[in-house]
Amino acid sequence: MSIEMPRGAAREYLRVFGVAAIYVAVKPEGSCCRVGMSLDLARTQTFLDRFEIDLVFWVRDAMTARRVMRKARVRLAMFGGLAHVSGQTAGEEIEAAAGRLGVPLTEHQAALARVTRALGRVEAVLAQAHADGTLSWFNRAYRAYRLASTGRTMLYGEAKVRLRNAVVRRIMAGETLADLQGEVFGKLSSTKSELSLTKSPPVVDRSNSRGVLYARA
Repeated sequence: MSIEMPRGAAREYLRVFGVAAIYVAVKPEGSCCRVGMSLDLARTQTFLDRFEIDLVFWVRDAMTARRVMRKARVRLAMFGGLAHVSGQTAGEEIEAAAGRLGVPLTEHQAALARVTRALGRVEAVLAQAHADGTLSWFNRAYRAYRLASTGRTMLYGEAKVRLRNAVVRRIMAGETLADLQGEVFGKLSSTKSELSLTKSPPVVDRSNSRGVLYARA
């Protein structure tokens, strides 16, 4: 595979905000390519058979990605879902289509680098919040959730991922980390199983990186 796929926390970060990828997938022999859009590149790759995602641009959301993709496909004279041009030519047509629509693109490696930096800030805020007790409720809340849950129970690791995603959303919105139980544990966190969870002092990080993906690298 020619490009680095978003994995782990980076993949979740991109999914949390709904940013979308416009991709070019090529055959190893380079005879033709596909042009599409995706909200989850790693998952999309599993459905592309012998094609490999070779070039990616990121845009604000799925609607924007579809607009650019469709305009590029028209100029590429797609037939049977394929463009009989090189991946480089398809990429140039995506850039041209975005330019005609006034849509800023972010190249893939630049997007991943910015996501990594943003996640570093998130991890720093989480570390501070754990150290000063802001998130001291989490383990108690998870135990309460396990006791109250029926059916499939969310694993501790899954709860940690949901916590990180909730913190990402709060940080990007410039909001405090108070009262996150509902976002992490859903309805069960508002039942009697809360066990009198105490509120923690708010932490605010107003370094808004919501737009890290949208300026052209």
